[in-house]
Amino acid sequence: MRSCLRPDLSNYRTIDCAFSDGIAKVVNGEFVYYIPDTVQDQYLASIKAYGLVDVYKKYWAEYGKPTFTPDSELARFDYAWLDK
Repeated sequence: MRSCLRPDLSNYRTIDCAFSDGIAKVVNGEFVYYIPDTVQDQYLASIKAYGLVDVYKKYWAEYGKPTFTPDSELARFDYAWLDK
């Protein structure tokens, strides 16, 4: 996710322009395409990877959680996953 959103720094604007390559498995030392990732997967995985879960929870408490396109039904990550 290429995003400027940093609620902890009082920046509440965001953009996302990342292309999705999908998720791959390593099979016999090579990447094998497995399944596409969704915008929801990218969004939540980026928040967790950058260690911003608590920051975003405060932001969502005030402004609400975003909604995603219909492809989110294929998402592997949901908001509960952030607490694992």
